[in-house]
Amino acid sequence: MESYDSLLTRTAYQGEHLLLDDGIFTPDEGMLEKVNADNGFRPFYGDTTVFDLDDETKRKVAAIQDVLYSRTPACFCKRLAPSTMHVTLHDLDASVSRDEVLPAMKRNEAALRNKSASMPVPAQTIRMRTHFISDSVKKSLVLNVLPESPEEWAKLAALYEWVDGVRPLGRQLYPHITLAYYNHGGFSAELLAKLKQTVLELNQTGFAFTLDTAKLYYQHFTDMNSYQNIFPLTS
Repeated sequence: MESYDSLLTRTAYQGEHLLLDDGIFTPDEGMLEKVNADNGFRPFYGDTTVFDLDDETKRKVAAIQDVLYSRTPACFCKRLAPSTMHVTLHDLDASVSRDEVLPAMKRNEAALRNKSASMPVPAQTIRMRTHFISDSVKKSLVLNVLPESPEEWAKLAALYEWVDGVRPLGRQLYPHITLAYYNHGGFSAELLAKLKQTVLELNQTGFAFTLDTAKLYYQHFTDMNSYQNIFPLTS
């Protein structure tokens, strides 16, 4: 299990750089699998395990979205609905083709159901705090979040390893809440500078919140704004 100090070191650099570009911003090609040219969401299929957020936390995150979309609306695609807001515990499988990903989804669902029955996730809460807003590989703008202490991190990391035992991904946990996907066509250097300034201001404040394993779900999605709870991972 990664140490808490290692987590802090690994994530610290993300707060130093909002976006790599200084000129015209062009999103990563991988984002174009999720966002149409008209800036609506493309069909994108898969499954995941996520913590749904309580209403107060969703309200606070939506308030951050309000600022971003009021000041720099041309930087982003269609707004993500507050009802979908979550912290991903562990990604599973995804594809632009439903037929291609469906066999993997069926395997994941069956394996997680079996593990939940034999080794259920413990009922517990995890104290978290917001960290900073930053770019996520030129696909989206995210609110980074961290456990409040080494003890809280140990609980979250153990849950990640629980799911990783079913579907190993070979990468580390990166706790965050997605705020917005970028405009399909990118945006100007002038808008980028305005976005950076907006994020700098937003990063001056933060808040604490709690994750609850009672709200930890295995989900299916059909695009990045449409998620369906299939079953909770707690008994």
